[in-house]
Amino acid sequence: KWRWDQPYRKRWAADLFAKQTRRRKDLKDHLRRLQLQQMKEEEEARRQAARERRYGKRSNPAGLEYRRGVDFMGFYRLLGLDDKMASATEREVKEAFRKEAMRLHPDRNKGEQNKKKAEEGFKKIQKAYAVLGDPEKRKLYHKGQIAAD
Repeated sequence: KWRWDQPYRKRWAADLFAKQTRRRKDLKDHLRRLQLQQMKEEEEARRQAARERRYGKRSNPAGLEYRRGVDFMGFYRLLGLDDKMASATEREVKEAFRKEAMRLHPDRNKGEQNKKKAEEGFKKIQKAYAVLGDPEKRKLYHKGQIAAD
């Protein structure tokens, strides 16, 4: 049988009101943080534009990412990380290697010609992963000190 439980209903209504109040406050806080972040980004863009007007554009944006010489053997490109390059994490390198390894594994390709191409590609990505997966070798690669075998 259904019956009206007054104390339970009051608790339920109070809890619901508290949750709604908390959500409203959280939303306001979130919007305030977004607005503050947007203001900071606009201020930084304004400062950057003023710097460029005064000094001209920088030819080499140091500190953002290495561009010249970082992928001289094409390892990032082989793993599909050419958009990230030096900022790619070890986990991203590992995931990219697994994805490419699944695609290029010789056992997954049919036909003699396809297997041969896949085998060559697989060897290349193995070498790329051997270098980019090891932090020490990766540093040497970024400096251009790893010789092509």
